[in-house]
Amino acid sequence: MGHPAYERVRYAVPIGARRDPGVHPSVYMVLDMILDRLAGERGLAGGRLWEQLSAGIHVCPDLAGNRSPLQDPRPLGAVLGMGLEDDEASLALLYLAALQGVALSVGEILSALATSGVDRPRAVVVTGGLARSARFCQVLASACGVVVLRPRTTDCVLLGTAMCAMAASGHAPSLSAARTSMAPEADPVVPADDAKVVAMYRAKATLLRAVLAAQRAAYDAVGIPP
Repeated sequence: MGHPAYERVRYAVPIGARRDPGVHPSVYMVLDMILDRLAGERGLAGGRLWEQLSAGIHVCPDLAGNRSPLQDPRPLGAVLGMGLEDDEASLALLYLAALQGVALSVGEILSALATSGVDRPRAVVVTGGLARSARFCQVLASACGVVVLRPRTTDCVLLGTAMCAMAASGHAPSLSAARTSMAPEADPVVPADDAKVVAMYRAKATLLRAVLAAQRAAYDAVGIPP
């Protein structure tokens, strides 16, 4: 089921393109603009306070089951805190909550690694489509409590393929050498340091674990195995 406001937001994309032909707009850009407006209206525009906008909405993003760290296909996507609102603002808040849900899931993986004896990383590198989103990188840093390194490249997969080709063709003495010479610089994104934002993510992480546990317990109760 789609959000009622999605088509209105999608329609706003070409309007934004006409206003600024040098920008390649997207639905996400429009949603980011709405979040910026909401932050200003609600007194959360300073620093990273905007991350609190979706404090009352929680998204469990496991639409295809939990691959890591639970390796259980049964827990599926869930949204807590959705009301009857059908405007663009409610879609933007749901979008932010979804970003936070994905980021908190990464945090659960880091916590599982730490429990297994792996040192918690001081920084993580993001690749793929979400790396293009400055907002997601900020959310990821805050949700996980680590510095996020955002490479200055648009396609890390293509770059990695080129590194392999350099080594295989002999244009680089080794894959390690190709990586060293071709790896792009990365911009660090630090976690939010506001106490209220930190406390919100801690509470959201606790709720995410509770939702996953409740789903697994429900499936166990009705006899659906992993």
